[in-house]
Amino acid sequence: MPVSPQGYEAWIEIGGKRLEEYKVETSEDARVVCWIPCEAGKEFSIKLTIPSERHRATNHTIQTYLDGELASLRGNVIYTDVAAYIPKTVTFSDQLVEQRRATRAFQFGSLELTDDETYLGAATKEFGEIKVAVNSVQRYIAHHEPYGAASSAIKEDYRVHERAKKGLAHCVKLGAEKPLASRFKMVQAVGASKVCTFVFKYRHMDILEANGIAVRKAENKPISATSPNSVPGPSNSGASGSGQPRTASGKRKADEVKAEEDDTSDGDIESLEARLAALKEKKASKRVKQESKSTLVHGEVIDLTNMPLDESGSQRRRVKREPAGTLVSGEVIDLT
Repeated sequence: MPVSPQGYEAWIEIGGKRLEEYKVETSEDARVVCWIPCEAGKEFSIKLTIPSERHRATNHTIQTYLDGELASLRGNVIYTDVAAYIPKTVTFSDQLVEQRRATRAFQFGSLELTDDETYLGAATKEFGEIKVAVNSVQRYIAHHEPYGAASSAIKEDYRVHERAKKGLAHCVKLGAEKPLASRFKMVQAVGASKVCTFVFKYRHMDILEANGIAVRKAENKPISATSPNSVPGPSNSGASGSGQPRTASGKRKADEVKAEEDDTSDGDIESLEARLAALKEKKASKRVKQESKSTLVHGEVIDLTNMPLDESGSQRRRVKREPAGTLVSGEVIDLT
């Protein structure tokens, strides 16, 4: 937070929201420097808070330099208020133009790169910097000289040589002109002295992160389907087939499993028992060895006596091979 040793505080807003400051540093001469993000095309305002004790003690004049050039502000003269017991906050959001008959809003813009060699060695504006100077003033006197060009001091030249860019991509531009109903009176400060200075170095957030000035914020990404901690199942529930949620390890809680077991009906038990009996019968039938079948040849005897019985009470058939011979007339096949 940019706060001076005397208690003054300054910041930049876009759309009423304060921009986050990075790497705030304060030097011995009451100079506060920080970095802020910017975005082309966005209008911004400069805010300054004066401590109540300072507001009671002295007058103030606020000066703002946009890219190194002094801006013509309205409301930058703050008179002493002996009854001030709360801090005073002032806002500057536009530049006086047309001899104080109109204003143009402050906004961030994009720099225009050029290969024109005349820009390479020439002095350029201090792009990328907004400076706010706070001065105490003993008193003010009327200023009768024509204001003229001083109200339009900012030169609208936003070109820079491509080799002198040095990471700069943005600048401060002025928005559309808006007429004022009345002109402001001019005064001249007497006995002015510097109190403190705030310097805001603005860059795009990507540049601040790339240079290590701003820390890239972690993104909350959803767990993918191939993640080790993910649980297979419907995407809308992330649960098991029973519709019950699982824990991070992919297992359901013991009490949930127990609840499913208690819900088992008698019909389910009977169905399981019948299936178990069928499986046992199928397994038992496979134990019966089937002998290879052969073709009856001459001289072969089929012996059906003293055969063991199978589960149905019938005798198992076994083929006993005898030495092959030639069936002759009068040979008998004994079946007793």
